[in-house]
Amino acid sequence: MKEKEQLIRPCDIKTFRTNDPDQMQGKYLVSDAVSRWTEDFIDVDTGKTISIERTSIIATSGHIDSEKLQEIMFGIQSGDVVDVEVCERDIRDAWLYRSDYMLPYMVDIKNGFEDPKGFIAFAQDIPQAITIATEYGQVYRGFSRGVKVRRVAYVDAGIVPDDHMCIPEEERTPAWERKNYFKVQVREEWIEECKWKKSDYYYIVTANDVGEAKDRISLMLDIKRAEAEQRGERRDPSKRTTVRKAMPFEVDCIVPKKYSELYKEKANEL
Repeated sequence: MKEKEQLIRPCDIKTFRTNDPDQMQGKYLVSDAVSRWTEDFIDVDTGKTISIERTSIIATSGHIDSEKLQEIMFGIQSGDVVDVEVCERDIRDAWLYRSDYMLPYMVDIKNGFEDPKGFIAFAQDIPQAITIATEYGQVYRGFSRGVKVRRVAYVDAGIVPDDHMCIPEEERTPAWERKNYFKVQVREEWIEECKWKKSDYYYIVTANDVGEAKDRISLMLDIKRAEAEQRGERRDPSKRTTVRKAMPFEVDCIVPKKYSELYKEKANEL
C-alpha cells in the first residue's frame, strides 16, 4: 500500500544555521546571504556625522552547489558573513509583498447580526485593507461584538472623495453617513498611427441619481483639465473624453484616504 504523502507548511521545514561547508553542500540556502556594514558621512551643511547602513548580497537563496558554496565560504572567511541558514528542502525566502501605493479595496463586513456592509478602504495590501475597514467601522460606525469579513476585492476605479469640488458644498457630508454611490464609465478616444484608439475607465462618486453622477464626473474632468492647463501640460488635440453611462454601486462607506494613510507602512524592497 502506497504511503500517504504528508502535507507540510513552510514552518514545518526544519532549518539550521551553520558556517561548516560540509553541512551546507547539497542543502538549500533559505534566504540571501547578505553582508552589512555602516559607512559614516559628514553632512556639509551641519557638520554632523551621519551613519548609513550598506548591504551587499554574497550569495542568493536556493540550492547550494559548489560555486555557491565557494561564494558563501569566501564571505565567511573574509568576515562579511558569520553563518547562513540552510535546510534540506527547497524553501525560498518569501513574504507577502506590500506596495508603496495605497489602492482601493472593497471589504464586505458583517458586524454581529447586522446585514453585511461594504467598505472601500485604501491600503497597500489585503490584510491592511481589512484592518483599516474594521477599525474605521469600530470607531465611526459603532462596530462591536464579532466582526466577520465576507469578501475582499480590488476596486478597479478612481474613487472621488465625498468632499471633492465636483460635489456641492451642502452635500459634502461626513464619510460615515449613508449615501448613494454610482460607478461612472468614461471613454477616452485618440488618433494613433492614423487609427482611432479607445480606452474605458471608471469612477465611483456619490450622487442622488444616475444623471447627477454623470454630471459630477463631467465637472470633475473639467476641473482636472483646467488644473493641467495651469501646470502648462499640453493636451493631445485629437483626444476626446466622453462620460458614457452610470450605474448604482453598492457600498456603505468609503473610508477617507487621510484615515487610511495613518496605516501606511514601509513597502517591501524587491
